[in-house]
Amino acid sequence: MIDRAALTALIHRFDLDDYAETILAHARPGIHIRRTRVADEAEIPVGASKLGGSPDVPADFIWQTWQGMPLTFIAQFKLSEVAPYDVEKLLPLEGMLYFFYDVEHLSSADLNPGGWYVAYHPNEINLRRVPNQTKHDFSLYPCQVTFEQMYKLRSDWDSQFLKMRQFPEVAVNQYFKLAASFESHPSHFLFGHAEAIQNPMEIECAFIAAGFSLPYPYKQHNQYELEAAKWRLLLQIDTDDVPDGHGMIWGDVGRIYFWIHQDRLATRDFSGVLTFMQCT
Repeated sequence: MIDRAALTALIHRFDLDDYAETILAHARPGIHIRRTRVADEAEIPVGASKLGGSPDVPADFIWQTWQGMPLTFIAQFKLSEVAPYDVEKLLPLEGMLYFFYDVEHLSSADLNPGGWYVAYHPNEINLRRVPNQTKHDFSLYPCQVTFEQMYKLRSDWDSQFLKMRQFPEVAVNQYFKLAASFESHPSHFLFGHAEAIQNPMEIECAFIAAGFSLPYPYKQHNQYELEAAKWRLLLQIDTDDVPDGHGMIWGDVGRIYFWIHQDRLATRDFSGVLTFMQCT
């Protein structure tokens, strides 16, 4: 994965030295998630980080539902395993972070509020593995995971970022090539900049938080830019239907994204997370 030193070298390789300060200032550290499917989930210790399978939860856990159907378990992260890679210290140093999502209806924040659930539990002990409650077609295969530190650039869909900083056309094209060199498939990660397939999601988070629903008031975009900048990508999970992957396809080879406001993240409040699904 690409660390800051590697990013600096790549900036030089793509002839962007004149813009290095701006690019480095807006690059964000993230945590790349490498996964390997396991044939037997018992190979993954109870309480370890993983994608898919069955969650390892405290005794008071209640499986959340949406429209009468249990949400699909997406991932759990043992935060003491994540902490060495969390260079911004955004997450607690220990505890469990769980992600659930309405796979059957492919919920997005602007369509099905309540179609996802993110929960933080402060302890990493006394957990039990509970059976998966979703149908096989709506479940992810269990995958053990490891982590790597990385840096992510802003999505090339957000061309306004480049225009505002007066990148000439040749530099814009080189920047897009640089950004593309960062992508890996499948692309699962915590934090960093989202790899948007369609439009940037930060402004839509700001609209939703302000009480708007579709169609969004894009003509008022400038009024909400400051608030949009306070939303952080929490988790991106890619389509991963290869033999060693989690097996899920999001729409037409898409991705799901979990977003959180920086103030809620600072107070460990994961109740206000928003989600989006984007595909080609």
